[in-house]
Amino acid sequence: MIGLDIGNGNTKWTTDGKIVYTIPSVVSTAYFGEDDDEIFTSSRSLSELALEWKDGEQRKRFIVGERALREDSQATRTMAADRISRDEFKALLGAVILATSHEEQKVIFSGLPYTATKEQREKFRQMILEFRGPLKGLAGSIKGHRWLNKIVSANVFRQAEAMIFDAVFQIKDDKIVPIRDQVLLEIPGTRVAVVDIGYGTTDVIVCEILPEFKVIKELSFTLPLAVNTVGNRISREFQRQFGEDRLDSRRLDYVIRGQKITHGGQILDLSPIRDQTIKSIGGQIRDQIAEKWGQAIRSIHVAYLGGGGAELFQNTMVGQIHPNVFKIEDPQGSNARGYFKMQYFLNIG
Repeated sequence: MIGLDIGNGNTKWTTDGKIVYTIPSVVSTAYFGEDDDEIFTSSRSLSELALEWKDGEQRKRFIVGERALREDSQATRTMAADRISRDEFKALLGAVILATSHEEQKVIFSGLPYTATKEQREKFRQMILEFRGPLKGLAGSIKGHRWLNKIVSANVFRQAEAMIFDAVFQIKDDKIVPIRDQVLLEIPGTRVAVVDIGYGTTDVIVCEILPEFKVIKELSFTLPLAVNTVGNRISREFQRQFGEDRLDSRRLDYVIRGQKITHGGQILDLSPIRDQTIKSIGGQIRDQIAEKWGQAIRSIHVAYLGGGGAELFQNTMVGQIHPNVFKIEDPQGSNARGYFKMQYFLNIG
């Protein structure tokens, strides 16, 4: 079983509902010819991944994740609406399959935003089920791994449900047990909010769990403000100050993490720009949530902060968007863990 979240920023997966593995959702073919195996080191880490996928009669080779960012300055994250049908998306799926156990038959559980229709979720599920090998790992921790079979089962959940499930439940002694906020499971009509700060957007979802899971649509919305917004502003400021092209994806990732970079023989510390940008964007997210919720905020019992941008924006969110805000532990992996836990619950139920 694999709980899988292929996000715009990073690809996350878990095979036990606890430990989550992460790679950047970046794919490149720029350095591949017919006989380029020798360009790879002997490293067995997740930062050196490359694979070969035979799609019909066509052999396709990809560098994925950290290595793609490092080797190809033009490599970017695919954020198009049709991304799940693209080879780049399938290359990330293939990398995850090769990185998990050597079992031939794979069972995958993933999800889409709460706004996705039932038809869109089914289309995604079918895409997963129709994905075929053979796959061959060429470098990194997947080197030498092969997969020749098919995905035998798949399920596609709603991200809001998954994040709540991850926050409230854990797997203990082979059972799903609540670890906090049991009032959500005891008092019908109790409302919970999820603020899922991703790479491209921030999804704000308010819902009730009992007597059945229900999204409160008038209080739920998507904001075009997230980690990518921070990156774009930093890149534009870099361009303004240095009069050059925008930062490449790899160095921009370092800046967003708060690290220094080198440029033109200089060591640059862009953390003041980063910090001010995060404060500004975070304030906009907070203010728009407050405006849209209005007095209805009093009907919400607890708000969970998750997603890849939760750590980045926590200082402008925790204690400010709601009196009772809980940042999920390892928030970047919350959806992947949630998908796994939900399916685990269905299986044992």
